[in-house]
Amino acid sequence: MKGFSEAVRDFSVEDEIMFRLRMEAAGNIERARERCREQPDNIWAVYELCKQLADWYELDNVNFKSMAKISKKLKVYAFVPWIDYETLEDGVYEYHESVMERMPAKNLG
Repeated sequence: MKGFSEAVRDFSVEDEIMFRLRMEAAGNIERARERCREQPDNIWAVYELCKQLADWYELDNVNFKSMAKISKKLKVYAFVPWIDYETLEDGVYEYHESVMERMPAKNLG
């Protein structure tokens, strides 16, 4: 088993960059969640949370943008379970439709 100093030495530049990107994405998600908490009936706050989640998932090569709308709703709801269903539905719908309009058909499968 490696000691702490050996593990730190093994932490590559790529790992450092990925760590910083994840921390930035996590902070962006938290700010979007807070906006949803402050404005629970604002569909655009939900829309912004969708954008931040897409950036987070992209770090793991998961295409949030091409997910089915119901999958997006479930993932967003996991982050803002206090939000009312209509606001969640409308915010995710707006995000889903805007992404689908810009996405080439080859990426939809």
